[in-house]
Amino acid sequence: MGAQYLEIPPAMDAARVADLATSLTTEATTRFGQAVLIQDYLRDPSEFDYDTSVSPTSGDAVSAFLDSRAGYCVQFATTMVMMSRTLGIPARLAVGFLPGNAGDGDTYIVQGGDAHAWPELWFPEVGWVRFEPTPSVQTGSAPRYAGNGTNVTPAIPESQAQFPTAAPQQPERPDTGDAPETAGAGDVAGGSAWWWWVAVGVALVVIAAVILAVWRKRRSSDTATLAPAEAAWLGLREALPLEARWPDSLTPHEATSSVERALTELGTPLGRDGTTDLRALGDAVADHRYAPQGCTTAPTTLDAWSRSVAEAASRVSERR
Repeated sequence: MGAQYLEIPPAMDAARVADLATSLTTEATTRFGQAVLIQDYLRDPSEFDYDTSVSPTSGDAVSAFLDSRAGYCVQFATTMVMMSRTLGIPARLAVGFLPGNAGDGDTYIVQGGDAHAWPELWFPEVGWVRFEPTPSVQTGSAPRYAGNGTNVTPAIPESQAQFPTAAPQQPERPDTGDAPETAGAGDVAGGSAWWWWVAVGVALVVIAAVILAVWRKRRSSDTATLAPAEAAWLGLREALPLEARWPDSLTPHEATSSVERALTELGTPLGRDGTTDLRALGDAVADHRYAPQGCTTAPTTLDAWSRSVAEAASRVSERR
């Protein structure tokens, strides 16, 4: 927890995103007001279209989204996170599920198609607050506390699903005190009732994580033609020098940048062909993980890209 929630990826056109965020929020007098204006802009159907057929094949996904004006929850949420960070508001991307559809009795049916991503922004004395920039055609209404205008302050949400998630510590570059006002945690439902809601929330998060893991496993097993993308990606990671292996927490595009930078620092840059193959493989892995149609690249091509990069990187070991 810290300054990483204000970081801007080097591949993104930060100046463009910052200029847009600033121009959209000139009427806001608080950072919460800025967040509401960004959310409302992204939800505006005259500005953007909700489209699940979009493929994230650009290293600068935010700029690609702003150019195409179409995407699904990942593009909308990521763009709000990055726009907020350019304004100095700590932000992160959360992943989970939409409520699903009502079943028999008190049950709800939540399926893989209900998987969802949304942004959470940090405000002092409040914590992480959920916003909903994805258009209503997919998500319904925005949270009540974030849908009433430019400089409103959020009321305490009526359900745990809308309650800001707690954070273990404040980011290193916190807000400046103009965050939305809210009652203390003990005022939500009174004493022990609040702790009961916390327990329910934790249980729901665990259940959602299990469902997501099962869905991902089934998706991988049911679409065997996509598995080679991950196999080629992991094979490349194992073939690289230890100093060039990327952390599992990085996205494919972040990982390719990390590999290029590490090999350059080791005195053996990939060169034009190796760099091209590395980025192509990273794009294929991103398609496999995030694009609705998955990765359509032939397994032989994926393996060729992986071997090409591994062979270029092997010069590091030879020099040693």
